[in-house]
Amino acid sequence: MKKKWEVKFAPGFWKSMDKCFSNKLQYLIPRSIRNVKYEIKYAWQRVFRGYDDRWHFSTYSMIGDTLIKALGGLKKYHTGYPAHLKGNGKEWKQILGEIIKGFKAARKISETFNPKKIKVYNKDFQKGMKLFVKYYFSLWD
Repeated sequence: MKKKWEVKFAPGFWKSMDKCFSNKLQYLIPRSIRNVKYEIKYAWQRVFRGYDDRWHFSTYSMIGDTLIKALGGLKKYHTGYPAHLKGNGKEWKQILGEIIKGFKAARKISETFNPKKIKVYNKDFQKGMKLFVKYYFSLWD
């Protein structure tokens, strides 16, 4: 007979988790006030270094999130595109869309534990990264 696993938490665990991660105002406001010193520190670091300490925790996701926004702006407001692409820039917008899709897939890969979903996301990621590398020096307007 197999014994079923039972998870037991220490007394007060859920209340502690609520205080740390909840968006309830009773916890959010004091936590925000406590974090002001860190926000000032991070802003100072961004001014003088160009990045803050939070980047060290998950550099790949910080880069990906930043590039999704930057590439989205490039796709939306572009005035130029690589010379070898013909037409009015429609193909360039599609390429930028695939690169963005690749970075979004990377985010999803890091957030899921389902092997089937990871396989699907990995196809988009690989395609996006190949295009990113190929057009790296064309990412300007």
